[in-house]
Amino acid sequence: MAVKFVENLSKVYRYILEIKEKNLITLREEIKCYDAYEFLLKIRFGENINFVKTGFNEYKNQYIVPSSIQLLIENAVKHNIISKANPLTISIIADDDFVTVKNNLQLKNTIDPSTKTGLKNIQKRYELLNHSKIEIIENNTEFIVKLPLINIKQAL
Repeated sequence: MAVKFVENLSKVYRYILEIKEKNLITLREEIKCYDAYEFLLKIRFGENINFVKTGFNEYKNQYIVPSSIQLLIENAVKHNIISKANPLTISIIADDDFVTVKNNLQLKNTIDPSTKTGLKNIQKRYELLNHSKIEIIENNTEFIVKLPLINIKQAL
């Protein structure tokens, strides 16, 4: 298990190094990193975190902003309670126009409120590359972010 953990950790870091100069990346490439990151989180939280992933085979050649899915998962883990009594479920769904990342909302009680810097950075990158906006929806039970899928011909 330790070997698998280190292998997946290295995949995540390698991906971050490889994409640092890229403005866009295929959904297929982003999902490779996501799969490794999911493995790390499953080791850390066990059955207290669940992932649902659908629609990626049909849209794997569409483009998104690099590391955006991983950042949204990281935010969900950072801001929500994850326990046996309160498991966190993160869904990642690809469809015609978006990759939607949503999680059940069970916010931690923290002294420092979120600055939402990660969401702002993703939004700025989308505006610069595709003149599009991410959608952020928060209600009493869910936090949802919709990332536009980008046709490479539409970008810049």
